[in-house]
Amino acid sequence: MEDVLEERKAPRELDALLRQLYLGRAAERVADYGRGRVCEHPGCVTRLSIYNPEPCCALHEAKSRPHARRGSARR
Repeated sequence: MEDVLEERKAPRELDALLRQLYLGRAAERVADYGRGRVCEHPGCVTRLSIYNPEPCCALHEAKSRPHARRGSARR
């Protein structure tokens, strides 16, 4: 019976490995900054993404750090 369970488990592991190879990376975890965080700015109720390391939303983020622009720079 255990042999049957091992045979069923192997394809799932193979699928996961093939998915990782297709994506071009090893089993790498993305940083997670927690669920349920809210912008620290007084009165702001914006929920922050679990992938956002900042303590504030984009609207209240420190202005000293410029945002990266997508695409070509305008001249």
